Amino acid sequence: MNRKEALDAAARCVLQDRNASYGGPEESFGIVSDLWTTILRPILKEDASVSASQVAMCMIGLKLGRLIHNPTHEDSITDVIGYGSCLAELATNAREAGGEK
Repeated sequence: MNRKEALDAAARCVLQDRNASYGGPEESFGIVSDLWTTILRPILKEDASVSASQVAMCMIGLKLGRLIHNPTHEDSITDVIGYGSCLAELATNAREAGGEK
C-alpha cells in the first residue's frame, strides 16, 4: 500500500464506513469518553474526565501497540491514520469553540 492508498483507505473508513455506523468523532468518541470516565472513576482525580481527544490518542496507542507486534498489518496502519484525522478534527472544533486544549 502506498501513501495515497493508505490515505484513501483511512478516508473511506472515517468519512463513510465508520461515520455511517457510529456517527462522527465528537459523538462516538464522546460516548466512549463518558464510558471510560465511569470505568476509570476510581483512579481519576475528583471531577476529572476522559476527553474525546484522549479517546482518539488512546486508540492510536492501541493500534501502535498492535503494530509493534506486526508492523505490516494494513488495517492497524489505516486505523492510526483514521484516528489521527479524527483527532485533528476534534482539535480544530475545540479550538474554534475555545474549549479543550
